Amino acid sequence: MTLLLADNLSISFGGLKAVQGFGVELHRGALHGLIGPNGAGKTTCFNLLTGVYLPQSGRIELAGKNLVGLSPDRIAQAGLSRTFQNIRLFPDLTVADNLRVAMHLRENLSLVGTLFRSRKFRTTELEQSRRADQLLRFFNLDHRARDLARNLPYGDQRRLEILRAIATGPKLVLLDEPAAGMNPAEKLELADSIRRIRDEFQVTVLLIEHDMTLVMNLCENITVLDYGVIIAEGMPAKIKTDPKVIEAYLGVSADAQAIP
Repeated sequence: MTLLLADNLSISFGGLKAVQGFGVELHRGALHGLIGPNGAGKTTCFNLLTGVYLPQSGRIELAGKNLVGLSPDRIAQAGLSRTFQNIRLFPDLTVADNLRVAMHLRENLSLVGTLFRSRKFRTTELEQSRRADQLLRFFNLDHRARDLARNLPYGDQRRLEILRAIATGPKLVLLDEPAAGMNPAEKLELADSIRRIRDEFQVTVLLIEHDMTLVMNLCENITVLDYGVIIAEGMPAKIKTDPKVIEAYLGVSADAQAIP
């Protein structure tokens, strides 16, 4: 069953055509990669899908619901969450509170009930604490629950940002360079965690990543962008030998090199 359908998305900034005719169709449970050289338009595509930018053409549907024109918070409520290339945690909140903030997206508490700590408010707080503990145990961060987010090591901050996206209860999560700044051991652990997120939380994943080894070993299908245009789509085995992809990354012919 199709979960995300994006078709013919385009946007220009002045005379620069940042993205032209971008499209992707993701089925439920997919683990899909979006790759390309620096400046290819990958994050711009994420910004189009999440309402940061309004596409100048094309359509976006999530589970049959039109997303074009919706604000980022409405898109998150529809079930599409994301992380960012540059970490955007709430640095002066605790690790657990970063998750609780995300959970409020699904709550329907009145101002009066919140001010007077109604029974529904107290029940909701307890449930949020229980779920935050569960999510933190998933990434082995439960022992840091009361630490301020800014005091976490870089790799743990990356993990927390992924958990915060999951805490919104998404159908689809977009991960923008989740392995950036991680060492090889952390990247292996991250790849395993992303698979577990997909399987245990039944979340579809679309990720941008520059580490080709991670992408080829993790993703089931890959879309490749260059100068805002899709130049290849398919399974990793096909992508790593595609002449256009090799030339985009290495600037040489397919006969001379191959992507590892």
